[in-house]
Amino acid sequence: MAAGTLGLVGRSLANDELTILGSTLGLFAALGVANILLPALVKKYFPDRIGLLTAAFTVAMALSTMLPAALAVPVADAANWRFSMGMWAIFAAAAVIPWIILIVRSRRAAHPSPAEGSPTPIDTRAFGRLWRLPLAWALTLVFATAGGIAYSTFAWIPAILGDTVGFSPAAGGVMLALFALVAVVTSVLAPIIMTRSNRVLPLFLVSLACGFIGVAGLIWVPAWNTWLWIVLLNLATTTFPMTMMLLGMRVRSAETAVALSGFVQSIGYLIAALFPIGFGILHDLTGSWTPALALWMLLLAAALPAGFVVARPITIEAQWERHTGRQW
Repeated sequence: MAAGTLGLVGRSLANDELTILGSTLGLFAALGVANILLPALVKKYFPDRIGLLTAAFTVAMALSTMLPAALAVPVADAANWRFSMGMWAIFAAAAVIPWIILIVRSRRAAHPSPAEGSPTPIDTRAFGRLWRLPLAWALTLVFATAGGIAYSTFAWIPAILGDTVGFSPAAGGVMLALFALVAVVTSVLAPIIMTRSNRVLPLFLVSLACGFIGVAGLIWVPAWNTWLWIVLLNLATTTFPMTMMLLGMRVRSAETAVALSGFVQSIGYLIAALFPIGFGILHDLTGSWTPALALWMLLLAAALPAGFVVARPITIEAQWERHTGRQW
């Protein structure tokens, strides 16, 4: 959180491209660490409340995505772009405080409890084992589906709607805010549905179907109820809260959750990062947004088989033992 605060401040004070890129790198590295730790922390400290806690932090993430998208342009117009980018450092700095309190309490306690920060050794061999397990790769692809769509949406949808529908930058920001607002709802509902019904596959299939319809609408009739295509497109990213919850449900221990979360998110983010770049390259090469939007359809189609794998109620440890005949 401290590194994230410095990254946000650095971006707002930057006077050249290298400073912006360097600050952004530090910011996203901090966010990446936090994202990897969250599912493992939920598994460790709230094993009987995985759905509730997953919903809580994914809703917080969705809200913190929605608000900047809606406010970035108006705040920049009212003040300046530096303030618009840097004001979020207040929240990152505030997030440092509870962790400092936990550290102080654990050092004062004669025998700190695990919840107060006692270190737990992690078997580093777990990372190597994950490369051989279909479940780990399926979770990675499901996670990458949400990331690839979300990142390219936030990078390009204002430009896409500006070229195809004639939206202004502010109107494009409103569509981004709508995209994130729907994520708030799905972040609440997806974990609840998975917890109460344990029906992963139907939820996954509905999400992909909505994504296909949303992309098709943006390709062929973007000006007709544009908001509807944005809403349906976002429903495809329901795979994000689903993956966050499955990272806790498909393991036996918090230690394995750390390894699985690191595996899934590092590779998943790497795949997702290709989509904003791919969108720009395809648009430059073709002069049209249609080939770029078709990338989303390819991603959704590729994720379909992975949904059947992650829907099976088996843990990473059990799959390893079944495939190798050895204990995890």
